[in-house]
Amino acid sequence: MGEIKEIKNAELLKEANEIVKIGNKAVKKAIEENKKYNLPEIKFIKGQIYFISENGDLIKKEDK
Repeated sequence: MGEIKEIKNAELLKEANEIVKIGNKAVKKAIEENKKYNLPEIKFIKGQIYFISENGDLIKKEDK
């Protein structure tokens, strides 16, 4: 799926921004809950899953 560079329809742009805002809040809440249970933060980068260590290093998840 390609990245959308520009949305010319003002109403569609407003709705897209609201969806992104909701998504960002959900991610922030999930990260906070994970910290509460001492679970690592996870990133998905170019099809790979990484854990973020306590010192900020990315650790690639090993395939099983």
